[in-house]
Amino acid sequence: MKLKQLITTIILFISFSLFGQKDIDSLIKVYKSGNIYDKIETFYQFFLRIETEQGDSILYYINDLRKAGIDMAVEDAVSLADYAMASYSRKQSLFKEAEEKLFPLIDYYLDNNNDTMLVEIYNALGNTSFLKGDFVFAEKWYKQAIDIPLTGEKQKFTLLSVYNLARMRINEDKIAEAMQLLDHFFQVQNTIKSKLLLSEANALVGQTYLNEMDFDNAEKYFNKSVHAGLELNDLQSLANSFTNLGILEFLRENFELSKQHFQYAVAYHERMGIAYNMIDGYFNMSAYYYELDQVDSAFFYMHKAEKLAKEAKLYQYHIEILQNQAAMYYDLNDKDKQIEKLEEIIVLQGEKETELLRINRDALSINYNQEIEDVKGISKLREQILESRINRYENTYVKWIIISVLILLVLVAAVVVMKKK
Repeated sequence: MKLKQLITTIILFISFSLFGQKDIDSLIKVYKSGNIYDKIETFYQFFLRIETEQGDSILYYINDLRKAGIDMAVEDAVSLADYAMASYSRKQSLFKEAEEKLFPLIDYYLDNNNDTMLVEIYNALGNTSFLKGDFVFAEKWYKQAIDIPLTGEKQKFTLLSVYNLARMRINEDKIAEAMQLLDHFFQVQNTIKSKLLLSEANALVGQTYLNEMDFDNAEKYFNKSVHAGLELNDLQSLANSFTNLGILEFLRENFELSKQHFQYAVAYHERMGIAYNMIDGYFNMSAYYYELDQVDSAFFYMHKAEKLAKEAKLYQYHIEILQNQAAMYYDLNDKDKQIEKLEEIIVLQGEKETELLRINRDALSINYNQEIEDVKGISKLREQILESRINRYENTYVKWIIISVLILLVLVAAVVVMKKK
């Protein structure tokens, strides 16, 4: 059983306002009681956390914000809801539906000169292409996000795409290019005095050194990652950093120190209370003990992971846990237990497929209903916006006519006076 490094894939989606660690309940309270602009601001701050921690609950807020945007003729609200729906669709592997939500937003944010949201749209398209396996287009979208000329504090919005592109380069074993991107990342961070993604970026450099078995440099950057996480009180980054340090010390055969790091990681995961992160922590504790032939402790943590995966209905995690248990029983020559776990996997695969069909059906139904709403509501909304603009232009035109007539009358009066003289 292998230990899991937790920062090994693209960071798919980070809404930058989340880094304030605001209390989600207070944000939702403001969302429910506030006006449409309060809803937009608070939704942007909490929607990713609800999607991550509460799953399908985010659909209520997406539909609510979208409806409020249509009713109040505020297209910013509708666009943000569509952005969130794209994130949800991508999470369900509905990549076509995600792209159909994202592509129109490019024109909208271009027309409204909203460069920061445009960066997020490009990054989201890069994430979608990456998950589809279309790495050429993923690179294209990440580069488009990076190339938007933001200045000052706004530069932080491009950092996620810089990080993701560096991650891709490492996966492609293009280490020199990855390091150049990360150097640029750190330069921007230093210029704008931002700590955003600093822990993750240091961890990424550390993992690059760890892959090359350069333990001293790996430790240096993992410790930087811990310090950045502590400064931000970012529990997720801290859990990941201690996991990486645990792996490093395990490879050094400093087993007691390795265990302490894994225990810290588990503690941070448990403080966050996000099921799949806790499962990763338990899995690593199990792998640690199993590699040291402490089988009872290994099964203790594996059973904790299994119980949590079952309660949270995390089917893929549950299947992976059962697969590892079957492998452990095979190593122990306990064929009956191995067969029992393999049979559980077969049953669970069926349940997983049923659940995936339900989720996809629900997501497709929501997308379809939103398309129907677009035909009715969005068309009406855009007509109202267009009518408002036309009225504004007409009023301006009328004012200029009145001013011109007044000027003409003044000139005529002046000429008459001059003639009398």
